[in-house]
Amino acid sequence: MKLPVKFRRSSHMIKLLVFLVVGSSVFILVSQRSQIQENKAKAQSLSRQVAQVRQENQDLRTDIEALGSDESVRKIAREMLGLVENGEVIFSDIGE
Repeated sequence: MKLPVKFRRSSHMIKLLVFLVVGSSVFILVSQRSQIQENKAKAQSLSRQVAQVRQENQDLRTDIEALGSDESVRKIAREMLGLVENGEVIFSDIGE
């Protein structure tokens, strides 16, 4: 049984259309896969940055809490302002 010419042409068109749909679907899936991998890498990098910032915040909180003590006030006054307590003598090296 021979099929009419019109039917043969339409079957070729359907095959071509299916091939184009499958090909474009594969292309889209491959490109999305690479984007997913890139986004995972970015997420890991951001997670590391968040952990570092949280640690820095905790360190700063600890420093802030320590600033309220008399000992830390004395230490800052000595190191940054050059102050001394009663009865202490400062010696300065004027050589070289």
